[in-house]
Amino acid sequence: MVSLMRNRKKFVLFNILSLLLFFASGQAFAWTQTATFESGANGAKASGSSGFSAAGTRTTFSSDMAHSGTKSAKMVWNKGDEGFDADRGELAYPSSVGNGGGVWIRGYYYFPAGWSWVDTAGSNTHVKTLRIAIPGAGFISFIIRSGGQIMYSNEPAAAYEENLNAYVDTGRWQCLELYVKMGNPGIVRMWKDGVLIKQDTSHTTGSSAVYSYIMSQWNNGPAQNQTEYLDDFIVTTDTPSGRDSAGNPMIGPTNGTSQAPLTAPTGLRIAAN
Repeated sequence: MVSLMRNRKKFVLFNILSLLLFFASGQAFAWTQTATFESGANGAKASGSSGFSAAGTRTTFSSDMAHSGTKSAKMVWNKGDEGFDADRGELAYPSSVGNGGGVWIRGYYYFPAGWSWVDTAGSNTHVKTLRIAIPGAGFISFIIRSGGQIMYSNEPAAAYEENLNAYVDTGRWQCLELYVKMGNPGIVRMWKDGVLIKQDTSHTTGSSAVYSYIMSQWNNGPAQNQTEYLDDFIVTTDTPSGRDSAGNPMIGPTNGTSQAPLTAPTGLRIAAN
């Protein structure tokens, strides 16, 4: 009987230690969030059900156009307004992504014909377009510069690359995706329309990630009034089934250009990993 009790205690202790290690791994639970913008009322702030966790005052549900379904999020940029209070989407994570864990975020962007990346100061534009927040260390980001040029920014490591030889387009929907694995060194990958345009495996990415910004800041503000649209955002810690040409996991586009596109789920799912 004494031996049985000892074995039971060892078994319980083993399970407790296993759970602690599991939670400490940075990826104890896989989760997925989406923002499809299908259920919000036209003109209402694009947050809550089917929208962002939080949105700016000029970031609204709209049936003007959509990448899929009938609605998207509409952002109205006013000349000279840097945009944070008005032109911002935020996706707060259900749980932080810890050291060794990874997070993917993918979304669709539409910049109409006539869109301009010029700022009011006539200097080199830096528009914060897709960001993963690292508490106490800054952001890892897609940044758009003058002419629509895509820039890589890793603030935790003070690592930047201003010219990726890749550009966002006007007059069509395009897919931007960002992956960050937490660590020192960590991993950062950036894709446009399922094509890998940047990989960094040499720098720290910090120890945790807690939310993402979609747009949010236009240094010096735009030089003209203009409107953009956003749709079909997915953020997940669950390794996607899609792969790029090098075999890297990615959510990928939904238009067939990825080798194994992931069908967008709805709502929030938390499952054991």
